[in-house]
Amino acid sequence: MPTKVTKADRDFYIPHPKYAAKDGAFSGITHAMSTLATVLIVSALFPTVFAYAYNLPAVLSLSDNVDVQRVPIAMALLCIVCTVGSCMLPDLDNTKSKAESSLGVFGSIASGVFRASASFIQSTFKTKYDAKSPDPHRGFWHTAMGALVLAAPFYLVGSNADNKNGVFDFFNIIVLVTVFILSYLAFCTVFGDAVKKKSRKNALFGLAPYIFGGVVVFLIYTINGSDLFDYAFPIAASIFWGMMLHTFGDCHTKAGAPIFAPLTVFFKGKVWWTTRFFSIESGGEFEKDVLLKLYTVAAIVGAVALTFVYL
Repeated sequence: MPTKVTKADRDFYIPHPKYAAKDGAFSGITHAMSTLATVLIVSALFPTVFAYAYNLPAVLSLSDNVDVQRVPIAMALLCIVCTVGSCMLPDLDNTKSKAESSLGVFGSIASGVFRASASFIQSTFKTKYDAKSPDPHRGFWHTAMGALVLAAPFYLVGSNADNKNGVFDFFNIIVLVTVFILSYLAFCTVFGDAVKKKSRKNALFGLAPYIFGGVVVFLIYTINGSDLFDYAFPIAASIFWGMMLHTFGDCHTKAGAPIFAPLTVFFKGKVWWTTRFFSIESGGEFEKDVLLKLYTVAAIVGAVALTFVYL
């Protein structure tokens, strides 16, 4: 006889197995396109907000007819790409995620670290009302706190950019590797299916994500030379906003996410309370035929608008 799903089961941040089978979160491509659409539109229509959000230097528009502030195009594009790549990071707590599979053996290692750390944190910090055996998927790394933790190292380095002795070369390497990984993830998520089909006929297409990541790394290194400390704050912001947009999106599905943990302990009585703004059925017709197409159109509109801003 099927196990009855109680209200208590739904209240836990981990859905009951019978409930979870139908209530997954959004797919990787939906997360990627929603994030891409958001950052493109904000950067094009609200350049000042975009500059503040990513701590970027705003400069006056070169157009004589438009008195607005905008950020250097290279910095803007870097933030957009890295934010889209970062929106896939929360799902490294899942062994079957797009991010984990795209990164191969490194994805498996990263997934193991994400899952182990999430399990430890969720088992250590909990109330008697939280799940006794926490599942790391859609746990700690699907919270605002998790996004802050992952972005913090770059933020702290950026805060101490004047004291570069001893970490200069090391940080440059970290920046280049991080930008490559995030660019690679962004490309794999947005264009992965198309590349996979093409690579069946011509294996060279399989190199496209690596080439894209390499081009982005080459461009930022060429523009800023050997001093990449200027990218510390923008990368930190990209990681934070990308992860937050992913988690915010999951909060609109039936699966939900504990986005406000651990603050929910003060008004819900649970550390890992699942927040659901809506209960959209993931993988259903609404996600595929409405949301994904809407985000795609919005991304195209944002890209066109951004092009006109920099003409």
